[in-house]
Amino acid sequence: MLTKNSSKTTIAYEWLSYGLLIAFVYYWLFTLGYVFFSKKTNNALPRQYAVYKTFFRQHWALFAKTKVCNIELMMVIRDKTNPQQQDSIKLIRELIINKKKYAPFNNYYDAIDHLTQWDILKQDWDLERKRKVLEKQYSGKPGSFYLQRSFVMLKNDSSSRSTFQNLVNYAKYTLRQNGTDTVNKEFCLIQYNVYIKPALPKHPDAGEPNKETTLISSFSSF
Repeated sequence: MLTKNSSKTTIAYEWLSYGLLIAFVYYWLFTLGYVFFSKKTNNALPRQYAVYKTFFRQHWALFAKTKVCNIELMMVIRDKTNPQQQDSIKLIRELIINKKKYAPFNNYYDAIDHLTQWDILKQDWDLERKRKVLEKQYSGKPGSFYLQRSFVMLKNDSSSRSTFQNLVNYAKYTLRQNGTDTVNKEFCLIQYNVYIKPALPKHPDAGEPNKETTLISSFSSF
């Protein structure tokens, strides 16, 4: 014979089970709405959308494109009086280290990651378009010619120049965080793609068949 306490406990567990089931179903319905109908979901449930976006947002796609290469960004630092004395820092690697270091409370570095990756991709697209224009105008030139000229075109384009400056600002921020001495020194940025086999670059670097340098900026003072 069940006592009143045991009966209340059973009812409480039943309600808890139903509540968890409803929450689970609602969460995934909202997730699907967030992924596939983001604007409509925001208009219908703005407060819940804001909470979800802040704490539960998803970063997946049903039909993601196959990744063929990893885009790398590196800053080279050299002494003005002795240019042979150089050092370099891989900026994407530093960002990944910080995200791991402060996980799971790494929203700040997660935001920097999204902004930086977007700027890198945008710059990569801009450089590819500019290279195609140059190849039509000056066919048969060596790769170094297109590499240098595409950067000049990027600096003369106001929208592309702002993207490049964003990456420079992030690089300088990383140096400050690491306590790197920049007195009497200058820097340049190098962006390159490391292709994942069996994918091959259109313009492989000499001696490195799976690597393609897309940008080498001129040296500038800090």
